Amino acid sequence: MNLKNIIKPNWISIAIIVGIVGLLILLFIIIWVIFDPEIYQTFHRLDLDKASKLGGFIAGIVGVFWSFAGIILIYATFQEQKKLYIKQKFESSFFNMLNIYHDIVNNTKVGEMDGRRFFSYILGKLKDGIVDQNTLSKLIEGDVNNLISDDPKNSRIKIIDSLKDHHFKQGVNEKSIFEIEEMDKINSSRSQKNELRKDQVNIIYEGIYKDYQSELGYYFRYIFNIFNFVIKERKKYDDDKFYINLIQAQMSNDELGLLFYNALSKNARTSKGEYRFFNWLDEYDFFQNIDEKSLFHPSHCEYYPKNKIKFCQKN
Repeated sequence: MNLKNIIKPNWISIAIIVGIVGLLILLFIIIWVIFDPEIYQTFHRLDLDKASKLGGFIAGIVGVFWSFAGIILIYATFQEQKKLYIKQKFESSFFNMLNIYHDIVNNTKVGEMDGRRFFSYILGKLKDGIVDQNTLSKLIEGDVNNLISDDPKNSRIKIIDSLKDHHFKQGVNEKSIFEIEEMDKINSSRSQKNELRKDQVNIIYEGIYKDYQSELGYYFRYIFNIFNFVIKERKKYDDDKFYINLIQAQMSNDELGLLFYNALSKNARTSKGEYRFFNWLDEYDFFQNIDEKSLFHPSHCEYYPKNKIKFCQKN
């Protein structure tokens, strides 16, 4: 909760306090009248002139407080109606945006792959690229026993060349392959654990992204803009997480997996080079319910340190 929400006045509570103060003043005056002999004798002798003046005095003081409390309640009612109108207006736009999002997903098509099958296909290609890269990492580190045991004639060079050819088909150029090899040599300890560093995963993802940039770019830009709209309009009312969770609920597991890796890449940076989308996804714990099958390795949970990813908490 931000500072503005903490110090924001609760007008109904203020009205209640003001009303109670007026009531306490009234009780104090009544007690004063009862226990003050001079004033009590005034009422006892039925001095209407003095009694009316005292009654006017009491009504004046107490009436100010109660009138002020009434004005506050009217203002509070107006503010609540205004907030309700703003929320209704926001929700109308928000749910229209979600409908457009579903249209984008359903109308995305490449070859025989359409709708959510397309995103499952892309995530599958990414996983294949990561699997192959882990194999390449092991080869570079000399871990070839299992790979050549079935066919002693196979050489390490032949296997590496075969994997390189596969990477070229995935859209990774020769320079990227060289960079991957160099990173593997530097990062041998993680390679032996069958894990890749974030920058290595990014190289593989960005190679695939280039082939499907027109479809993926439009899709991710639109999700970014839904986030931006929710945060801009609802963060000040402290209910932005509720609507962010609704966005997550619309997405399939494979969409969440792709978004997970896309936000780590340079494709998700702003024009100023900021990883704003990544920061939002991490801040809102967006991947808390992501399926284990949507990530290649549990170690990748570390990429989003603020996310309490459930399946990773169990490991």
